[in-house]
Amino acid sequence: ATSSLHLDPGWAALASVGYAYDNNWRFEVEGGYRHNQFDNITPFGGLTTPIDGDFHQFTLMANGLYDFPSDKGVTFTLGGGVGANYAKMTSDNLSTAFDGDDVSLAFQAFAGLSVPVASWLDMSLNYRFLFVPNLKLEDEKSIAPSSAHVDIEDLKSHTVTLGFRFGSRG
Repeated sequence: ATSSLHLDPGWAALASVGYAYDNNWRFEVEGGYRHNQFDNITPFGGLTTPIDGDFHQFTLMANGLYDFPSDKGVTFTLGGGVGANYAKMTSDNLSTAFDGDDVSLAFQAFAGLSVPVASWLDMSLNYRFLFVPNLKLEDEKSIAPSSAHVDIEDLKSHTVTLGFRFGSRG
């Protein structure tokens, strides 16, 4: 059985390093952190239960991107990635305190716009959709078997970022 976790909007920080080829393809390795709070959970298809807690995600992704430059200097980017997601959920409001975590396979797709700010700097606005199938958060320190795990069938996360990309143009 799976649970539904209702996350409040949160914040994210992402950093990547990669290489851009002359044919508009870019490849990168990305590390990310996302933090959300939650105020209710629907366990195993039952009634929604009000609880407070924190949900943390650390990601390590390998991404492939394709840039569609325009003659106006604006570049549209599409891409996708695959990697790992470490998720940690903590709450003091369950019948016993819960501190569970899991590492899972993760996939992402993204789209973005970037504009040059200098010859070596672009400002970018990106949207990312992160998908983590079959997340099983286990609290190995719990002594209460009923609250020792939270299974989330498909974790879906939407992230909008504003950032900078450093590099040189050929």
